[in-house]
Amino acid sequence: TEITDEVFEDAIGTKGTSVGLKFIADGNYYLSGDYELEQMICVMPGQNITICLNGYTINQSTAGKRVIYVSKGTVNICDCTNSGRITGADVTVNGGAMIANGSEVQVNLYDITFTGNKAANGGAISVHGGANVTLNGVTVTGNTATAQGGGIYVADNGSKLTLENVTVT
Repeated sequence: TEITDEVFEDAIGTKGTSVGLKFIADGNYYLSGDYELEQMICVMPGQNITICLNGYTINQSTAGKRVIYVSKGTVNICDCTNSGRITGADVTVNGGAMIANGSEVQVNLYDITFTGNKAANGGAISVHGGANVTLNGVTVTGNTATAQGGGIYVADNGSKLTLENVTVT
């Protein structure tokens, strides 16, 4: 499924207004061009999501929003051209581009670049609460944090971060 605004479903708050989140259904998704994200992608409990960047960029264009939040489920983000990027997130909390939070979280990232993201801890990626995150062939560069982990931050001993052929600068 091509990633477009139509594949996302707004999260509705108690008064029937959008709460600034976009939910994505189980499935395999791909980019066919650069994507400007104005909300935050949330993965629902038990979901299995794969996103292929296809050499394109997901740019978070709204201040105060990260790109993706995973609290339960499995997320795979890959790029077959090794030039796809996730960029532009600027938050005052943990995990600029991505936060993986919870013991039922598995995140696998392959051959992508995180760049130009900002957060308090983990400018690009923040791992919490027993989450299991694997990076393979990933580049994390040019991200900043106001406290710890300009590129990657692992918050506690219950979380697992595996790095294979990864560049962090």
